[in-house]
Amino acid sequence: MNLPGGTDFSNVLTSSLPAALLRIVEQAAGYSLRHGQRLYLVGGWVRDALLGLPGSDLDLVLEGDGPALALQLAQDIGVRPDLYPRFKTAALHFEGFTIDIATARQETYPSPGSLPVVEQGSLQNDLKRRDFSINSMAAEVHQGFIGPLIDPLGGYSDLKQGFIRILHPASFQDDATRILRAVRYEQRFDFKLEPATLDCLDRDRRYLNTISADRLFYEFECILSERIPEKVLARASDLSVLDTISPGLVFENRHRQWFASARRINRPEMPGLASYLALMCLEQPTEAVSSFIKRLNLPPSISKVVLQAYSIRQLFPKLASDLCPSDVFCLLKAYQPESIRICLASSPPVAVRKTLLRYLNKWQFVKPLLNGDDLIQTGVRPGPQTGMFLRRLRDARLNGYSHSRRDELELVHQWLASNH
Repeated sequence: MNLPGGTDFSNVLTSSLPAALLRIVEQAAGYSLRHGQRLYLVGGWVRDALLGLPGSDLDLVLEGDGPALALQLAQDIGVRPDLYPRFKTAALHFEGFTIDIATARQETYPSPGSLPVVEQGSLQNDLKRRDFSINSMAAEVHQGFIGPLIDPLGGYSDLKQGFIRILHPASFQDDATRILRAVRYEQRFDFKLEPATLDCLDRDRRYLNTISADRLFYEFECILSERIPEKVLARASDLSVLDTISPGLVFENRHRQWFASARRINRPEMPGLASYLALMCLEQPTEAVSSFIKRLNLPPSISKVVLQAYSIRQLFPKLASDLCPSDVFCLLKAYQPESIRICLASSPPVAVRKTLLRYLNKWQFVKPLLNGDDLIQTGVRPGPQTGMFLRRLRDARLNGYSHSRRDELELVHQWLASNH
């Protein structure tokens, strides 16, 4: 790790930027020079460059009109900017990266958990309003180079010691989503919450109740996008953060195993957000699941998967019994395959696992060889009787009583004869 302020730091930071992003940064530097304003690279990219990690989102702060800079860059590179006038920020999406451009700001919080009131300020104001010291480092952007490191709040020292530290004692009271981010960064980097920060977290976790459902949902999205999200959730559970958000919500060793199993089942893709959330809820009391869905204001598509997986879990005793394939089909046909795969990841009994796999891999796709027109030609009445016969033919194929069109025709004739 390079010493702050040294020339090596400029090289580290500059070399961390892909060529396309470096060109944009240099264009932005030209804009700020022409307007007599100062431009800075701040936050996560600076932190990750010092840690030797690849950056993701690029944060630029201008002591001037940040959205105006964003509009100019958007025009130059041919993208559409996302503008957020209330917060004096804008975002550009370019070649898989997000470039956030902001006016240097200072913030005040009218009440705990509320969105801040933003006013234009200096870089010093902007760094002081951030969540943690390791995200409060910056470097001035010039044409041709970046640096030296600007670190008025001790972020570099905390980075070397592996500490997550808030910038003032009321930080979690102002914005309790920082509690979830603190745990997320701690686990991502294998750091530790700095002792005073840990004390503030324990004292102030009740302020999570001031946070809106949508903001909480976003923080869970971020956590579940981590490479190993179970580390974050287990730590949050140990700190009673999950229980504060939704009473009774825990994350234990079995959940860790289920998350890892879900990744194996979904390879090469990662499990979706709904899968992870459903695994968190599988063994909760029914009222706790409902409370959790409401507390995060889960979208209907995600709520459906969570509730379906929960319902399938309640069917395990039936699925472990000696059911014929058509009975299994009848039990599971209303559920999405994703919901069934979630239950597969939850270490079901061997008999249940075999049944779920057979349904997913074979039984759900079984259909009769005859269609409605074929049945009508044999004398079946159009309407409900046709549908009933098709279901009976499907069940016959599932249970091994028919294997060909001839077998199915014979069954249809038998059923018609029995009805006369």
